[in-house]
Amino acid sequence: LDIIFKLQQEDKQFLFAEPVTDKVAPNYLDVVKQPMDLQTMLIKAERDEYKNYAWVRELFELMVLNALTFNRYHTNFWNEAKRFYKACLTNIFSSLGKAAPPSKYEAAILENLENARKARKMEEDRVREDKTVEKKDLVAGSKVVTVDLPGLREKTPDHPSCLPCHVAKLKPKDAYYCGWMEC
Repeated sequence: LDIIFKLQQEDKQFLFAEPVTDKVAPNYLDVVKQPMDLQTMLIKAERDEYKNYAWVRELFELMVLNALTFNRYHTNFWNEAKRFYKACLTNIFSSLGKAAPPSKYEAAILENLENARKARKMEEDRVREDKTVEKKDLVAGSKVVTVDLPGLREKTPDHPSCLPCHVAKLKPKDAYYCGWMEC
């Protein structure tokens, strides 16, 4: 139980505190086939379903993998799952659960973190401005021109309209023929 209480203390944003519902994340159960959370882990610990720390670590890593898989790279939830994973390995499993080896989910977690790192690098490379080539519009392929716009005015000018406005009352039949005469 101690290790799960420590995990709960490390969950600063309560991301892993209780089961994810359809109300919170509508398609979560379509993406995640084995949901796990700290409340479920605590219930299992109270029922003595864990025989050793390895079982706790396995479900901890499953819980983190679910969060990393469901959330897009580098979003707040994804970043919190990454922080939680690293903090728990450093602060909890290195002291309390020393005998717990990495589970079968560790490779998938590390792969997810590596894919996120590569995606971030690719995005940074894409955004980096290349000074040697002329700038192109990615959609149309036309040359991009820099335009300096005048500053915003404090108050809009009160000019009279440039179009004269006349009110004319016509019968529907006369309005029909007037419309044709103007063409």
